[in-house]
Amino acid sequence: MRLLSAWGGRPTVGFATPDAHPQGRYDARVAVPEGGIGGVQIGLGGASDVGGGDTLFPLENDPFAAVGRGVDKPVAAWLALAGGLALLGVLGVVLWRARWRTAAS
Repeated sequence: MRLLSAWGGRPTVGFATPDAHPQGRYDARVAVPEGGIGGVQIGLGGASDVGGGDTLFPLENDPFAAVGRGVDKPVAAWLALAGGLALLGVLGVVLWRARWRTAAS
């Protein structure tokens, strides 16, 4: 089991306990990576003469799948906020200049 970092840091890995295999159940303890959990990968690690043999299993109801597709949403929200604040700043300058010109005349 591998936990991916939400901040893009190093993932953390945990391996199944050796005594769980006879019952067909597997469990692993994995530390939360720095920055929080950004994804979960579960699979089998292996190697062969022709190359790596790692196999990842798809997760049903993966809570991180929707987050992974919407990575740009936080950036878009910040850009929208910055654009709104910039618009308010421009509007404030226009109103201030209009009042200044009215007071000067």
